[in-house]
Amino acid sequence: MASRFECVLPRRTGTVAEEARLRAAGEAALAEVVATEHELSRFRDDSVLSRILARARRSPALVPPRLWEVLTLCDALVEATGGRFDPAAAYGGWRCVVLDRRERTLRLDGDTGLDFGAIGKGVALDRAAEALREAGVRDALLHGGASSVFGLGRDPEGRPWRIALADPGDAGGVHGTVRATVVLADRALGVSAPRQAHPERGVVAHVLDPATGRAVTRGPTRLAAVRARSAAAADAWATALVVGGRREVETLDLEAPMARPPW
Repeated sequence: MASRFECVLPRRTGTVAEEARLRAAGEAALAEVVATEHELSRFRDDSVLSRILARARRSPALVPPRLWEVLTLCDALVEATGGRFDPAAAYGGWRCVVLDRRERTLRLDGDTGLDFGAIGKGVALDRAAEALREAGVRDALLHGGASSVFGLGRDPEGRPWRIALADPGDAGGVHGTVRATVVLADRALGVSAPRQAHPERGVVAHVLDPATGRAVTRGPTRLAAVRARSAAAADAWATALVVGGRREVETLDLEAPMARPPW
């Protein structure tokens, strides 16, 4: 996913036993991130996704349960966002993706591909947060690339996690100006912008408009932020807001991942 993932686990008692428990839980959470990368990356020839896509272009391919969950979530989010979120935007669109729910198979029309870049980090964080819960961890902060965040429970002071939203900047703007603060308590945050600053590549346009298949380089929405129970849903909706938003800063608070579009 070409991003740095971090997991912050507050210590409550400071005992050696607690530290060992938290370290083991954190390692299990980050292992889920690695597993998600191996599963969903389109840049790895040995990923689960790459192998399935190669077969699905010839005939219906049976999809493993974890990847199937991602595909069906994407299917629901494509519909909910009115097609503004579309993992197949660069390859002809989601209409070329055929899911057989009874057989749990995927078939692709033509040379269609899938790119989970707009949702992959969120999927990884949802899985990491679940691993922490299963390990008995109630409080944690996880992020992937600082654009996908999951605030589990409370911060070290016992308060909800507070996340500052920085202006993404552009070729002539200032990067780092705080535009808003979001409070997370068992909630995720997805942030997207039509342009992002990369130290080694400068400013890069990375969001595609599914209607045209082209990068969104300019438009009314400079920054989109979505808070939701699911990091994957928050990421998808943030991308959709960049594509279809009308204001400079678009925010959305989702109680249900498949909420009605705000446009």
